[in-house]
Amino acid sequence: PGFRINDILAGICRDWGIEADFERLIQMPFKFREDFADRIVFVPGSSGIFKCWSATNWISLYELLKAAGRQVIVVGQPDRSSQVRDVIAHGVPHVETKQIGEAVDAVSSASCVVSVDTGLMHIAVHQNTPTVALFRYNTMFMRSYKHKRSLIAPLCDPACIERELKGAPNEKLRYTEWALWDSLTCALDDGSQPCARMSEITANMVYDAVMDLLAERG
Repeated sequence: PGFRINDILAGICRDWGIEADFERLIQMPFKFREDFADRIVFVPGSSGIFKCWSATNWISLYELLKAAGRQVIVVGQPDRSSQVRDVIAHGVPHVETKQIGEAVDAVSSASCVVSVDTGLMHIAVHQNTPTVALFRYNTMFMRSYKHKRSLIAPLCDPACIERELKGAPNEKLRYTEWALWDSLTCALDDGSQPCARMSEITANMVYDAVMDLLAERG
């Protein structure tokens, strides 16, 4: 409790004599994409439904940004994420990123990225792209940088926390023994919906964070 991923990685680096500065992010090479320039990129999808934000919230955020004159693009796989699919169905422009390199190019070229806690969000942060990240109560993977804003959902129901901790991998020896992230769902419904606590992060809260970052970036 209280540890963050950068603390853990820094400890590993010290143990192995690796000099690493987690305060200074060095961009990966990428190809600048004009079709993403001056646009806000939505990343609604994740391999775990429990980390997602509802499509209703994404659509509300899109309408707020559109009213403010901001252009939005959504990336992700509609065949694997109902959030991505529903956002596209609402009319938010979708650009396919079939290869990981294309996704890196997209978030690196954007004016801002709004994302749930997933790999592409961490890439956006590493690329120094202004990023608003949406987290569940568990913030172990949250990293704090000037170009990032983190919004955190309230503590989950005790039944959900018990289910999550019961499957924790502390005693596992091989990663293949642990399938938690594919199967963990909310204990309060049928498991097909995003965490209800995530919806307590409102579209207005995210909108304010986006506009704050864009104002700082100028």
